[in-house]
Amino acid sequence: MDIENPTVCRYCGEPVYLRSSDKIYGSGLDYGLVYVCAAYPTCDSYVGVYKGTNKANGTLADKELRGWRTKTHKAFDPLWKSHGMTRSEACKFLSVQLGIEQKDAHISRFDIYECIKIIDGITKPYAACALLRNRTGIEFAKLER
Repeated sequence: MDIENPTVCRYCGEPVYLRSSDKIYGSGLDYGLVYVCAAYPTCDSYVGVYKGTNKANGTLADKELRGWRTKTHKAFDPLWKSHGMTRSEACKFLSVQLGIEQKDAHISRFDIYECIKIIDGITKPYAACALLRNRTGIEFAKLER
């Protein structure tokens, strides 16, 4: 399912408009177009578009959700990149973890719950392996074989 370009803010119900990102980042800091809530900055929701298009590259997000998406990228991106995954393989992994279709498995589409689920799914196994390593001296890589 393609993301539909937002027309109504999911947070406050106000209209959403396509604007230059300098409305968000300040004069002289234009990173392309964004869909932004008419009530911005009171309602702090917006989403960028794919370069050279008017197509939203995710769903509208307020400051809290953008923070969770950033945390999810910080946890997940090094994992898939360091394990030689392609972006497509990474999305497939996310889809399996969340029980959603692969085409919907993009962090820019996630809600807070989905972000937390991915972060927990990444950090808990590593924490468990670190605890096991501390107690036994066995390295995680040896346990994988």
